[in-house]
Amino acid sequence: MMARYNATALCCTPTYALRLGESIGAPSGVNLDQLSVKRIIVAGEPGGSLPTTRERIRQLWGGAKLFDHHGMSEVGPVSYEDPEMPASLCVIEDSYFAEVVDSAGNEVPDGSEANSSSQPSTAVPVRCSATARATGSARRSSMTGSTLKAAS
Repeated sequence: MMARYNATALCCTPTYALRLGESIGAPSGVNLDQLSVKRIIVAGEPGGSLPTTRERIRQLWGGAKLFDHHGMSEVGPVSYEDPEMPASLCVIEDSYFAEVVDSAGNEVPDGSEANSSSQPSTAVPVRCSATARATGSARRSSMTGSTLKAAS
């Protein structure tokens, strides 16, 4: 299907990108040179920001650019991966106000980091509200792996 329609982008979970990538070649009868996928957008699982998972997906898909993001079913995308900050997720601050908090729920100072546990699937403590930002400050919160850093 992807070869027939000359698809240039794939949007799916990291696990599905891996599964499809592993099917390229003999298992499917479709070779990599028959595909035109140049960009892969993943979400729904933490693997899209993990270096080993990202590299494996890129290898399977012939070096396609990989972008991660996360969102919520009820409101849509919450973060995106900035091409200048690979493997980091930036909160869409025109739509969300993100507060980086410590384990007690207290906001951490600008420039400091709040770490989740060593488990990559554990969420970083962040409060988000789906309201437009009222301030004009150029504050950017970015998530890298299991760390969220409050922008200064």
